[in-house]
Amino acid sequence: MPPDPFFRSTSFGTIRAARPQDCADILRMARRLARHHQDACGLTTEHIVRDVFCHPRWLHLLVAERQAKPIGYAVLFGTAQFQFGRRGMELHHLFTEKHMRGQGVGQALVEACLTFASGLSCDYLTVGTDPDNLAAQGFYLRFGFQRRPSFPPRFVFHLDGRVAGPGISER
Repeated sequence: MPPDPFFRSTSFGTIRAARPQDCADILRMARRLARHHQDACGLTTEHIVRDVFCHPRWLHLLVAERQAKPIGYAVLFGTAQFQFGRRGMELHHLFTEKHMRGQGVGQALVEACLTFASGLSCDYLTVGTDPDNLAAQGFYLRFGFQRRPSFPPRFVFHLDGRVAGPGISER
């Protein structure tokens, strides 16, 4: 397998592109996130392989790991404002294992998503939250996202040539 196309060192470990051997850990974390939101989880390993390890990729998945063990992930997919010639990415899922929350993993994953999107010449990154998830809404606002006038809540971060920020460095 070729080297990861995306790899960043962080204060807790690394953030990298998902690998096929991560599927069981990703599935376990996705089920925890669904349970947290009181959603059903129909995701399978086959779905992950189909959507993340296909060519061209349907979804991009970044994994946060500590001591070679996945502790979080972020899922991205492409969007566009075709009439304006703008491309973007949607941050679809963001998850950090409970024992690692408050240690900068979520922040580093979002920063990695911004860097990843910039690397694909995107102009913006969007994300939505549950209307009752005030903690997530505050997190995105503190991060620099701007709230859009919508329901459920949607947020946008305008990239404007952004480069890697604090806590993210090249290998």
